[in-house]
Amino acid sequence: MKRFQNILLVDPADGTDMGPAMERATELALRNSARLTLASTVEEIPKRRAKRAKRQGLDLQATLVGERRRKLEQLADKYGVDQLRIAVAVEVGVPFVETIRRVITINHDLVITPEEAGIAGFAPRTKHLLRKCPCPVWVVRPTRTQHTKILAAVGPDEKESGPLNKLIMDLATSLAILDAGELEVVHTWIFEGESSLRSSPHVSMASTEVDLMVEATRDEHAEALSTLVDRYDLTAIDHTVHLIKGAPEKIIPPLVIEKNVTLIVMGTVARTGIAGLVIGNTAERILDTVDCSVLAVKPQGFVTPVTVET
Repeated sequence: MKRFQNILLVDPADGTDMGPAMERATELALRNSARLTLASTVEEIPKRRAKRAKRQGLDLQATLVGERRRKLEQLADKYGVDQLRIAVAVEVGVPFVETIRRVITINHDLVITPEEAGIAGFAPRTKHLLRKCPCPVWVVRPTRTQHTKILAAVGPDEKESGPLNKLIMDLATSLAILDAGELEVVHTWIFEGESSLRSSPHVSMASTEVDLMVEATRDEHAEALSTLVDRYDLTAIDHTVHLIKGAPEKIIPPLVIEKNVTLIVMGTVARTGIAGLVIGNTAERILDTVDCSVLAVKPQGFVTPVTVET
């Protein structure tokens, strides 16, 4: 995998174990010959408190920044090797805002951040990044097993999501090879209006006709999924392809548990070109109910609502 060349690893400094995220970030950086920056943000001290400390000869903001930097440097020294020098950066401001501003100005192509294990959903700081960060965000949770099981959630609609599906499959297949893991390719589908057609007293359509329409819809999705998957040589990967009828937010979380998935690679659906409209309800509901790691990617044309101050 040579996709990522400028990785940003975010330390939230909230007590979350940085070990798994450090290990993943350094491994990716070494395999990609990439730059790796370990960054954190110190929130701005209220002016009244800063003035009070200054009267006693203490620059409180600078002290907190210096202390955070020392802790990051210790982490960087612990995980750095001769082939990889880990840079350190500390910003002042709102953590997720400063992270995204750094992505924009320094052109980071991947953000990695840790999250607690064993808890469904994500912390508010993580959700902000998943919703608003323009580059892929990898939320790393400690895995229950050393064996990697990757779930690639795709929606094979070439017109709407073709480039996003390609990115999801590119990342998922590369990581499965990198970690010698298993790959579950999952696409869910529904026939819009099926319930109404079958139950409404105002619709005069035989159930057999509805069955044919549902079957035709399934065949369309099956063909599109096959077209997508056939673009990849999966002979070296232990993989399964799933075409499942149902809403993704109802299908994917139970499948994560059933298959002991350790990483989901998925897209966060957004209308292109509209800042602030950043994550679809479906993606949000899935992310709120899983307790594994997630690699979330944005569609082409995504515009972050965060701007860089001039």
